[in-house]
Amino acid sequence: MNRWCLICCLLLAWTGCAVQAQPHTWPRLDKPSNSAYCAQALQLAKAMFQSGAFYLYAPPVIPADFGSDLVLAAQALDISGGDGLKEDDTVFDKLPIGGEPPPRSLYWQKKPSQPYRIVVREVSAGWRGDMYSLDLVDVNIGSAEYLARIRTRTTSAGFVSVVAMNWRPPLIFRDKRNGAVWFIDVGQPFEAFHDWRMHVIESDGIKSPCSVQFRSPVKHVVNLLPPAVRALARMLDGTLGRGENEGSLQPTAKLALEAEHAWANAALRPWATREPNNTREEVDSGLLMWSHNGAGYLRAYQEIQSQYPKAEQSLAAYYQQRFGLPLDAAKQQAAFVLDAAFRSYYKFPSQDPNKYFRKGKIRINPWPRK
Repeated sequence: MNRWCLICCLLLAWTGCAVQAQPHTWPRLDKPSNSAYCAQALQLAKAMFQSGAFYLYAPPVIPADFGSDLVLAAQALDISGGDGLKEDDTVFDKLPIGGEPPPRSLYWQKKPSQPYRIVVREVSAGWRGDMYSLDLVDVNIGSAEYLARIRTRTTSAGFVSVVAMNWRPPLIFRDKRNGAVWFIDVGQPFEAFHDWRMHVIESDGIKSPCSVQFRSPVKHVVNLLPPAVRALARMLDGTLGRGENEGSLQPTAKLALEAEHAWANAALRPWATREPNNTREEVDSGLLMWSHNGAGYLRAYQEIQSQYPKAEQSLAAYYQQRFGLPLDAAKQQAAFVLDAAFRSYYKFPSQDPNKYFRKGKIRINPWPRK
């Protein structure tokens, strides 16, 4: 291969990376669709993507001109305490579930217009919170029979399970024009930027005409970022350990997941970076103490210290090229975002007596405001 061919190949590869990261290309539908509900799902996803919400499965930002009303959804980001859904009582009856610890409920569609009724069921997962299932149930089946079938697991006839035991409830809407009810499965929270899958009930059954994608299907979201940042992420991953024998609490897995969401936002939504619990001083001190555990720990610590400025410089260049930020703004944004991603890996003990009252000291994201 001659030199010019090589240069052209490299430019094409770089352009391909730039296209996937440009803010206007995400989110998007997985395939062309004429469905009005796909258009609404994409409109909602764009509003959520451009919002400051750290998690895309947080309670949604409803556009002012949105064509549907939200009739059932999580009422907060943290719904682990139970009773976390907010229903429109003109659409759903909130019924008790016998045999389930309170305050678990059944959300029963009052007036289904199709052969199936939408039913959302809360299932207790103990201290971890609730899980949610959405079933389509034949309109001739009553709530008592439905619950009896659930308990005896005889649900085959007149019963379709669409969302099964998710940690996040679906978003259910009613179209303002015709009253049709449709819904979005926002996926599981343990995958950063999970696709949203749209569902609508028609006379011949449930249809899923589209999904909304928020990123390219890389195995690890950090792969959306430059090599120097990926190298730093691998080093930070190594400091967490393997998280073996941690029981159901899974603290290491939770930290790794938090970091994954931080990297996803760093790559595609840097305006949505949030402040971690620990200050930078607490993390630096805790990591330095960790390095005293042996020669391997010290070597890993030193590699992180060496790689960090390289990653920051690379991230600044990325923000210039991908988002068109001026050099100074790109440097500020890279410093802010990388610091937050770095701190998201850890929860060190804090000696600050005011650690629960530090909200007033949270730094402001420097992303340029319109």
